[in-house]
Order: sequence, then C-alpha cells, then structure tokens
Amino acid sequence: MGTVTGQSVGIDISEDFLDIYLHPAGKDVRFPHNDDGIASLLNLLRGQPVERVILESTGGLQRRLVRSLQEAGYAVSVVNPERIWAYRRLVGRMAKTDRIDARLIAEYGATMRPAESVPLSEAQQGMRELTSRRDQLIETIAAEKKRLRRVSHEAVRSSLEAQIAFLEGEVKRLEAVIEAAVSAEEATRTTAAILVSIPGVGKLTAHLMAIDLPELGRLNDKQIASLAGVAPHPDESGKYRGRACIRGGRPRVRAKLYMAAFNARKYNPVIRAFYARLVAHGKTFKQAMTACMRKLLVLMNTLVARGKVWDPSVAS
Repeated sequence: MGTVTGQSVGIDISEDFLDIYLHPAGKDVRFPHNDDGIASLLNLLRGQPVERVILESTGGLQRRLVRSLQEAGYAVSVVNPERIWAYRRLVGRMAKTDRIDARLIAEYGATMRPAESVPLSEAQQGMRELTSRRDQLIETIAAEKKRLRRVSHEAVRSSLEAQIAFLEGEVKRLEAVIEAAVSAEEATRTTAAILVSIPGVGKLTAHLMAIDLPELGRLNDKQIASLAGVAPHPDESGKYRGRACIRGGRPRVRAKLYMAAFNARKYNPVIRAFYARLVAHGKTFKQAMTACMRKLLVLMNTLVARGKVWDPSVAS
C-alpha cells in the first residue's frame, strides 16, 4: 500500500452538495454541487499536497467533477461503492451522514490506495453514455420479452410486441451512432482495431469493450481482471476448501466479455485449446468459461499495451 505523502481527499457527492474531507489534516467543508462549488473546491485544493482525490461512482453524477479535477492535474480514483461499504464494516463505523461518508472515503483512500482512474475526454465520456443507454435498452427488451411469454390477451401481446420492435430499432440506431463515434475518436478507434483482430471478438464487442474498459493496456493482468470482475476469489477456511468465485467489478463489461469468450471458444485456436484442456481436467462449463473470459481479457490487455494486433504465433 505504501506510505501516504500528501492529503487524501474524500468527496461525498449528492445532487445538491459536495462534502469534502482532507486526511490527515482533518479538515472538512461543504460546497454546492454546481460550477461555483467545483471552482471553490479547486481553490481549496490549490497549494495543498494532494496525493489522491477519492470519490464513489454515483451513476454519472460524479462525471463533471471528475473531469474538472483531472483537468486541474489531480489524480482521481473513482471507486465502487461496495468497497466503501466493505471498509465501513471493517472499521465498524455504522453512523452515516454525508460528512461522515466524506471522511470514510478519505481514510479508505489513504489506507487502500486505489488505482487512479483513467482520464476520459468529452468524446469518450459521451461514448460511455451511449453504451450505458444501449445496455439499459437491452435490459428493458429482455424484461418485455419475459412479460410477453406470460400473457394471453391479444391487446397486451400486441402492445408488448410493438414496444419490443421499437426498442430493438433504438438499439440498432444507437449501435450505428456508437460505431461512428468510435471512428471519430483516435484512442478508442485504435484499441477497438486491436480487439477486433482477435478471433471471436466481433466489431460491436470490440467497440463496447474499448469504450467501457478504457483501462485496457494501462493496468497489469491482475488489476484488469479485478476491474472487469473476472478475478477468482478463494473460499477457504481451515480445512474447508470451497470453490473460488468471481464477483465485483463491472458487470456490464463482464457480460460483454462472456459473449466474446463464448465465441472465442469456437473460433479462436488459443481459447479453444484452453477450454478443451480445462474440460478434460474435469472443470464444469461455468468454471471453464470463467477461466476463458479471464484469459481472453488478459490477451486483450497485453495486445493493447503493446499496440499489436492478434498474432497466433505469439498469442498462446
């Protein structure tokens, strides 16, 4: 974890306020969550020995603040709220107010030293919103199709079928917009071109992975696997040896990675051989697929880091 050499700044974000805590200085302050408040925050931090600014992912509410901090030159870590809750339980601090949360986030940052979040340009952030909207529509379509299987009244069926058709059209429209956006943004376009060279990874999946996992090529294999939620977590205690499982990370990235691994199991010689070897050693389909997802992700990460496209002679 290393030694903290500067201030760890925790920020609790709500729609109306920014609650800030500087650790170990012990200073807390509240600003309005608007342009003036962000400017006041930057003025507060100016001249401070800030090592890292830490805040929770809040479904997009944090984006303007994160961009402003990164543009001002601060290292920012956007962490999963589950990690803050786990830390809260660890230190036994169950009281919860915005002020207390800001202090807890700052202390978490000083103790755990989370990785710095990759700065995103305005174009890259816009693409993240596009993929998020696409995922929302996919989830809504699945829910509507589930309802369709359970109804018999013709008027209801007709309504559901019309809604599904409309939503599917919206998904295709968004996918066209996503493709055009990727083509116009150099960094994402370069990453997507590398990913699509891998057998089993289609163009759409390459675009979505390049957008939703911009950390590809910037983290080591363990870090990228943990971020995507495919790192195995052991379940052991004393003589008990349970099955390792995956959890956490970015579930939407994991879902896209599953589909890519499912196809790679058939069309990618490296993943196909790896899957067959696992099954031959008694692994279940789920276990083998999880391992294939991680292997494919590590392959993606390595190729992007090297700036190289798929080469079967060196990809084993």
